Amino acid sequence: ILALSGLPEFVDKYHNINWYEANIQAPIRQLLLKHPIVEIQNGNSLTIGETKFPVIELADDETFYALLKAFIPSQIPSQKSLNYWNKCINQQQENWVENSTINLEQFLDTLPNYVNISEEISILNLLKVYDYLTSINSKLGENYPIYLNANKEFKTRDQVTIYPLIDDQIKFVAKQ
Repeated sequence: ILALSGLPEFVDKYHNINWYEANIQAPIRQLLLKHPIVEIQNGNSLTIGETKFPVIELADDETFYALLKAFIPSQIPSQKSLNYWNKCINQQQENWVENSTINLEQFLDTLPNYVNISEEISILNLLKVYDYLTSINSKLGENYPIYLNANKEFKTRDQVTIYPLIDDQIKFVAKQ
């Protein structure tokens, strides 16, 4: 409950906001930041600063959370604690530790670090990232090198050649 240390309703009527942040909010948050209190996917606990929380815009996006879970399970809160922590972290988020949230751009920027191209499950999860970007009409694949080329190197979408499908009749004639 202490983590819900956002500004109270009507704080401007009864208190000075700067006083509240300096004398109430900051000491509570500094105390909380020192302890591993966030349960992550494997049941262990991390400090708030070591955990990546989806930004408020993506906090309810189950597909984005599933992608985070697939690639960085040791850094995101468990499913059962996610809603509570999103509520806490997104109260005056700027007054929590920096880089405690993750947005889609940050995820895509670091994605190649978490893909093991020799594991099929990792490649299948990468395909889910492509599907997700398509489903939200995102062009971010054009800015971040997240697509594997024939040499198994990560490139932007424009740097990867996609060969057109060859008609079965043409394949049959080519074999003759």
